[in-house]
Amino acid sequence: MTDAQLDKLAKDWLQLDQSVAQLRAEVPSHFRSVISARNTALFFQLDRRMVNMIDLKVASVLPLVQP
Repeated sequence: MTDAQLDKLAKDWLQLDQSVAQLRAEVPSHFRSVISARNTALFFQLDRRMVNMIDLKVASVLPLVQP
């Protein structure tokens, strides 16, 4: 890959991470209007575990960029 492609890829990944973080910040208030604080916390614990497992799986199949 070229430097320009790698730069765009890195920027896209960062933008995606920011979008996901922003979405996660908005969710608790919506959940709390429907379910208890305990169940909201449980949801986020399980969500974090699943996201970590998915990230690990993706990282395990992506090749590292060669220097």
